[in-house]
Amino acid sequence: MNVLMNLVRVENEENAVLCMKTIMDFQRSYKKTLADQVQPFLNLIQEMFGKMPQAVKDTFDNVGGLGMPSTVRISSD
Repeated sequence: MNVLMNLVRVENEENAVLCMKTIMDFQRSYKKTLADQVQPFLNLIQEMFGKMPQAVKDTFDNVGGLGMPSTVRISSD
C-alpha cells in the first residue's frame, strides 16, 4: 500500500490511476488487514483535491503553449 501511494505521487496520470484502482481493490478485499491504511489513503485523496485548482489553472492558463501539459506532482511532505 505504501509503495502504491508513493507511486501515485510521482507517476504519470495513467499509471497513477492504475495505482489508485489497485489501492481501492486492496482496501475492498483486505478491509481488516489494511484498516490502518485507510486514513493515509484518504489524506492522499484530500491532498490531490486540494491541488486541483492549481493544476487546472496551470493547464488551462497556458493558452499559447504547445503539446500536452506536464504531469502534476504531489509532494510527499
